[in-house]
Amino acid sequence: MFSVKALWDKLFQGEGTESPKTERVTQEIKGSIYSLVALFEFIALTSYLPLDSFNLFSARFDHINNLGGLVGALFSELFLGTLGFVGYSVVLMTIAIAVCAFRGISTRTISTQLAGGVFATF
Repeated sequence: MFSVKALWDKLFQGEGTESPKTERVTQEIKGSIYSLVALFEFIALTSYLPLDSFNLFSARFDHINNLGGLVGALFSELFLGTLGFVGYSVVLMTIAIAVCAFRGISTRTISTQLAGGVFATF
């Protein structure tokens, strides 16, 4: 029978038969991707302009001033426009996930700490 959990485990956890070198390369790729996402989040949040929210909601996409483009403007409006300065905690949590990926620590083992970080910022 098809289950989403079995598919998830097969895609993202592997079978445990990988060589240590392959596991290390996988860790570095995951960590690099998370680091690039954190860098994009930081650039999008630091280049946030409240004027972009007007341009977003009035469909004037050619007047977006965010360095992350349209996606960066939407992201920064979602976090800084609604949460304010606390929105930067998203970048810190992504950096924490990137560090865990580089070290080979599963995000499932630190999920309670990440959830605590989310609640601590509010």
